[in-house]
Amino acid sequence: MSNVCIDEKGNLYLASVDKIACITNKGKIIWSSKLPKKKTTKSSLFLHNGHAVLLNRGYANYNHNPTALGEAYVASFDMRTGENIFFEKIFSNDFEPINNFQVVDNTLFVIIGNRVQTYNLTNGMFEAERTVNMANPLTGGAWFIDGGIYVKDQNDNFRDIMDTNPEWVHVINKGGNVISLDKSLSVMKTYGINETYELYLKKNGFTFLHHLNGTTMLNGESMIVELPFKLDGFLTDDNTLYHIDKNEILKINLTPVSSNKN
Repeated sequence: MSNVCIDEKGNLYLASVDKIACITNKGKIIWSSKLPKKKTTKSSLFLHNGHAVLLNRGYANYNHNPTALGEAYVASFDMRTGENIFFEKIFSNDFEPINNFQVVDNTLFVIIGNRVQTYNLTNGMFEAERTVNMANPLTGGAWFIDGGIYVKDQNDNFRDIMDTNPEWVHVINKGGNVISLDKSLSVMKTYGINETYELYLKKNGFTFLHHLNGTTMLNGESMIVELPFKLDGFLTDDNTLYHIDKNEILKINLTPVSSNKN
């Protein structure tokens, strides 16, 4: 079973191993189209430019472990009629499931093992491939960033990496290293673990970013202070910050900082 997508009219789109369907929010079937049962396994569904696009991952989970099953492919269906627009195989080796995907404009980006591939969402055709060597036994796999990772710009202001260039995708591994790619899969920017910050909390105009073994606290896009610990707590509505460290609770009043914000 895939995820469920909902369009602006409230119609639902979902897929099983043998069919994809569109139904009303009252359960009436609008259309249903067949899928190749022996090829279809774990899949992801998304809506794009009037089409329901199904990305079959090429594996299934058994006892919480991924097992090679079926075939990785991308297929597109007209959202109004269910007509199959294209059905194209994703190029992968034996048991190389699709780890992650992202859509930018009319381009589908997928991560398979240590490779990034692109496909055209008009016809499903393969366009480009690049080996990124982001996955390894020590840091695990790689995936596309969809928000929550911050970097510094040329003025030393902190920005969500998704706001740096809307036409790029950003691949990160568990070690915190990032590669930014354009649609042709050219490397546009790289960031080391020392240059990436992970969003932990955003509230009351403050932003708290985990960085290495500490926490960077921001006022807007500018840094206020570096805390010598990874924040594990919460911020109350009256700007009291709580950090839980083993059996101790650290309490910090941020009201003076808040009153001095520009």
